[in-house]
Amino acid sequence: MTQELFHNKNRGHSLENYISENCVVCGKELTDIKDIMVDVESDQYICTDCCKYHGIYAVKCMEY
Repeated sequence: MTQELFHNKNRGHSLENYISENCVVCGKELTDIKDIMVDVESDQYICTDCCKYHGIYAVKCMEY
């Protein structure tokens, strides 16, 4: 069982929806799992902006 940290309990965040990763292209911190993409070729996390700008084929993290 995973325990939720005290600073997330006060904001109503769920552990299933928030993580901490970085975009492999620009280094932006990615925290909201619904906005994170996975590069299909490299199997790495990428933000939606870099995905669109560089034309990288990626799928949403939740669908991968």
